[in-house]
Amino acid sequence: MSDENTTTPEINYEMTFIRKFRWILFLFCFFVLLLLTKIPVAKTIDNAIYGSLNFGRCQIGISNYEFNFFPLPHLNFQNINIPSECLGARNNQSIGLKDLQVYFRGPSFSPLGPQFKVETAFRDNPLGFILASDFSFKTLKLLIKENDIDLGKFSDFIPQVSLNGVVKTDLLLELENFNLSELNINLQSNSLVLPAQNINGFALQEMPLKNLLLTANSENGKKLNVKKLVIGDEKSPIRSEFSGVINLNTRNIASSSLNLGGEIAFADSFINDPSMFLLKNYMQQFDKKDNFYQIQITGALSFPNISSNR
Repeated sequence: MSDENTTTPEINYEMTFIRKFRWILFLFCFFVLLLLTKIPVAKTIDNAIYGSLNFGRCQIGISNYEFNFFPLPHLNFQNINIPSECLGARNNQSIGLKDLQVYFRGPSFSPLGPQFKVETAFRDNPLGFILASDFSFKTLKLLIKENDIDLGKFSDFIPQVSLNGVVKTDLLLELENFNLSELNINLQSNSLVLPAQNINGFALQEMPLKNLLLTANSENGKKLNVKKLVIGDEKSPIRSEFSGVINLNTRNIASSSLNLGGEIAFADSFINDPSMFLLKNYMQQFDKKDNFYQIQITGALSFPNISSNR
């Protein structure tokens, strides 16, 4: 048997195709960085963000914003000021927020555009809502789901009366071209308290009203249909139920006109208290049915007129 010289083909372990791929990746990244340096990205983002904060007469102010990636990517705004023009108020009462986080939640199909989750706090009361918009930011839909609102911290924005207690809030609000087009409200509480105060000349002691229920909706942004407004229960010093219509003035909410009808009853221990003599005498002008005074409320929200509901 003769020896045969065999040659083994050499294997190239350098894997040059990977080195080529690295060069391609490097050139691509270099091209992207070069492109970004030529385009005013920061200015473009600034213009988009600050432009989206202007809604007609409502000019929302911020001192700064930044991108954060933890725990999830989001925009963080600092020192937000929402002026009275955005609230439909004429008392120059604005809302100041220390910071506000905006998380992108993907696309929205009604309206067609981006959707965001917004989280903030007002006077240590946490608030959160979903905000959807079209791409021009002229159509906005805001959804609040089961937010606990501490009424005592929002007393500056409640006209003519002070209230305490926590209200569970569900709200859907839609704006088209910066005008209200749809509104649905559902408020519930079992801790409502009327602090001691003077209302229309009547000095009232603190009253634990307990229950509150408000369901209302508006399909055109002009009339708010109050389906049910219930205050108090069988053990409360005051209990009432109303329904009707509020003609909305979105530029000055306090000037919205009321047309509500309903009834109100007082616990004997409350209305027969000597300190309630003036109130008891005042209520004699109203018709009474099953121990409930029949009431009609008209006039402006800030200065309502109360008459007998006949």
